[in-house]
Amino acid sequence: MGIPYAKPPLGHLRFKPPVPVGSWRRTLAAVKEGDACPQIDLFTNEYIGNEDCLYLNVFTPQTKFRPRSTLKPVMTWIYGGSFMLGYSNMSLYGPDFFIEEDVVLVSFNYRIGALGFLSLNHSDALGNGGLKDQNLALRWVRNNIAAFGGDPNQVTIFGQSAGAASVGLHVLSEKSRGLFKQSILMSGSPLCQWAFHSPRKARMNSERLGHLLGHKATNTDDLVEFLYQIPARDIVHAMMKVDLGLLPYRPTIENSEIAPEESTFLIKCPIEKYLSGNYTPNSMMLGYTHDESLLFFEYIRGAPNPTETTRKLIREVTGINGVWDKILANLTEEAMESIPNPYLEDLLKIITNIFFAAPIDLTQKLLSKWNHDHPIYYYRLSYQSKYSYLKTKIQGTAHTDDIGFLFNVKEMITPTDLNDPFNVFRKKMVSLWANFAKYGNPTPKLSNDNVFDVTWLDSTNSGMQLEINETSVMKQRLVDKLTEVYENHLLTVSPTKYSCGSTSTGSLSIF
Repeated sequence: MGIPYAKPPLGHLRFKPPVPVGSWRRTLAAVKEGDACPQIDLFTNEYIGNEDCLYLNVFTPQTKFRPRSTLKPVMTWIYGGSFMLGYSNMSLYGPDFFIEEDVVLVSFNYRIGALGFLSLNHSDALGNGGLKDQNLALRWVRNNIAAFGGDPNQVTIFGQSAGAASVGLHVLSEKSRGLFKQSILMSGSPLCQWAFHSPRKARMNSERLGHLLGHKATNTDDLVEFLYQIPARDIVHAMMKVDLGLLPYRPTIENSEIAPEESTFLIKCPIEKYLSGNYTPNSMMLGYTHDESLLFFEYIRGAPNPTETTRKLIREVTGINGVWDKILANLTEEAMESIPNPYLEDLLKIITNIFFAAPIDLTQKLLSKWNHDHPIYYYRLSYQSKYSYLKTKIQGTAHTDDIGFLFNVKEMITPTDLNDPFNVFRKKMVSLWANFAKYGNPTPKLSNDNVFDVTWLDSTNSGMQLEINETSVMKQRLVDKLTEVYENHLLTVSPTKYSCGSTSTGSLSIF
């Protein structure tokens, strides 16, 4: 644990691509996790972290070097957190269950928030610093994982939420070619509109940060230099200000005309790359939970005006108006007051469709056009548990519930009886993910395999999804009319108005 993969991004390295760490002569006692990158802790609401945070962890079933012929498959985890929070801590992402499956697990920290995604259309602040951190960590894995018993030619990258969107962006970026063999996207995709900013919006929020911190000039060179001098703590607190909106710092398109090619990560819009097939085809798993939007239940339920809060949530995250305002206008305040009720459930379903199901389903469809030689295993996770990681007043399978099934989450109080239904399901789900990493197939035909109740079929041509539950079933594509309508909306507007566009911002300055 706590293995450095980049130089600390301090001083004038802030906002820039990470610099590989040099070698060291003494033995490194890698027994302590590295610090989190600067952020506001989700649970305590306190500032935590250190800019010297670019460290990774390697967990392996073996402790002695063995011949290359015995190298094990590698699973490299990318955490989520809205590109605003998160770190690779063992208390949340305990590796125990994957180690039992005889794979090597790697996790790492990457820069988040403004320190990871500030974008000013400037050669020293292009944006996507957090994605470039991830890319460098993947390069470290390729170059060094064999020394830990892992096979550099059998690396599966997987992530949840913003981590899944990151995985998808590595699939799209030429800079990550050759760094992994397979990918798993859990509750996220580059086509989720919360996962991407237009260059104009990215620069606007970055300039607003400078304004909040006291910078008044309009010169971008001066602004970058000014931000170098501000303590990380002050930047983190400023970026949480409400007038920057929800999720103010996200991946964006970089301007390749003002920086050398090696400094950029993404110079084309994600949906354009999907439509053209300009990405690296690979075997994939992707899907979402049945009730993703339960994540927002308390946020909406506790608001003074829940309906207007929901409209604002959708507008700020996606930028869309019009038809969705009309849908939400039918959900009255009175309907929000009783729980459970069909109106609230309909409201949450709309959010699940817009934020997750529709963009992920569209991703599967676009990938299927080009991924003919590589299977796509598509799923919806519907298993409900009283041990849910995210407890709500409405039953369902919420955003982040998959984390509690795959990792040993220290704060989750779960049954000790291995025959308890929760542990039986957890074993099944971990095996699906690990088998995909080991065999390229989550349900391989193995003579000693008695864990699975169904064969998971490739969805490339059929669009079928595996409904993952206590008893799993292959079903036809699990989308409704609302999902289809929103997918058409994404295809219509994403290449132009909301996600893409020129990196030239003209006289954008808000000062």
